Amino acid sequence: MTNPLNFLKESYRVLKKGGKLIIITDNAGFWGIFGNTHHGEYERRRKKEGFQEDKHYALFTPHHLKNWLERVGFRKVNADYFIYKRWIKKHHYLFIRFLSFISKRFSSHIKAEAIK
Repeated sequence: MTNPLNFLKESYRVLKKGGKLIIITDNAGFWGIFGNTHHGEYERRRKKEGFQEDKHYALFTPHHLKNWLERVGFRKVNADYFIYKRWIKKHHYLFIRFLSFISKRFSSHIKAEAIK
């Protein structure tokens, strides 16, 4: 999305009072993003895979996402690191959970929940 603030404002507007917004987005601190983005590999890999346009206009930390949600008016905001369990082989999941406990750089995504 090109303008996260507009998206969050519109989400807030259309939700009923007490409605819940759930967002899952990339973790700006994830080691894969850091290594790929800041060392030029991201662009090279995207080109190699046939993607011409970059769709990442903003990356977030849980703190950033929480601030944006509260700024729009959401309450009971919770944002934390998240791992897609279904994307990971069963025998690797606990190991990755352990690594993400030690360093949030191993959590590829952030999940935020907020109430209107």
